[in-house]
Amino acid sequence: MKSFLRTTIWVVTIATLFGSFAHAQKKEPREENKNAIVETVTPPRTIDFQAQLGSDSYVLDEVGEMIDDGRTYADARSLLGAAMVLFMEENATGKKASITAMDLLEEATILAQIQNNPEALKACADVWSSEAMGANNDKAAELAAMATDAKEEIAATRGSGEKVVDIRVENYSERTVYIYIDGEYQGYVDPGYYIIFTNIGLGLTTFYGQTDYYWSDAKGDYTFTYYEDEFDLQSYDLTDEADFVWSVY
Repeated sequence: MKSFLRTTIWVVTIATLFGSFAHAQKKEPREENKNAIVETVTPPRTIDFQAQLGSDSYVLDEVGEMIDDGRTYADARSLLGAAMVLFMEENATGKKASITAMDLLEEATILAQIQNNPEALKACADVWSSEAMGANNDKAAELAAMATDAKEEIAATRGSGEKVVDIRVENYSERTVYIYIDGEYQGYVDPGYYIIFTNIGLGLTTFYGQTDYYWSDAKGDYTFTYYEDEFDLQSYDLTDEADFVWSVY
């Protein structure tokens, strides 16, 4: 999950995206994010799951894309879908690929917990309870209880009026950054622009941004840059357009 800032932008572009607005930036960052990290990765869509599992099943053709989409859009159920396919193929062939079904089940579970998403937590619980997949009833019961608690917590702490703030995310980097708040995909911010995301819940809130995969000559492999931070959001009033500002660069 960028280093050059567009210092002079004369044209302001307004685009509706997920209920938010994109504008050209004209200011220095207010919140410097010091947690940018570059990681070397193998894009799942480039993995030949059929060859690694010794299977000619056509369903494996879509697994890499499902994993990429699940990660890009923070969709635990896409990751679970890919995990279920791999569990089926692993059981049939007795082999495992470089990304395994259990890897994805654990990844989806962590994502559901970060998002505190009751539907995703319940879906993870169902997979963990299956003897052909997670085979862990204790983990399933734990996640089912979390799903119930999450549903009650969201009803009590998130909603309209005083319970929410508007977040302005500014991109001072040279690449498009995909933004996640509380683990939920919000949209993307192009280089040199900002977007305001509305109706974000108060309280302890996680911020994460990630670029697309790109080739690094220095590493000789695909890589991406990501940004992360955490703030306890209260009743901010920093600008006329948003209650709180987070910048990546």
